[in-house]
Amino acid sequence: MRELRQGKIDGKIYLFPVPVEKHRKYLVYCSTEAEAMKISELVRTGKVTHPDLISEDFIFLTYHTDKQTKIFVLNPSKDA
Repeated sequence: MRELRQGKIDGKIYLFPVPVEKHRKYLVYCSTEAEAMKISELVRTGKVTHPDLISEDFIFLTYHTDKQTKIFVLNPSKDA
């Protein structure tokens, strides 16, 4: 089972799946560390799915500078 870990890129907070799978790479942008912890917990407990699975839990935002890694945000309607 993949878990989400927190990291910073250019001062911005992101979650990323571990272990990383080359064809399923993604980041979840978080505005605060508290939001990152909350999203990680929601995924861990199954209240929302991983962003790379087809669902309405996350919204695609853009691509990372590598042009391959998708960046998502939590769908505001899922903000529990």
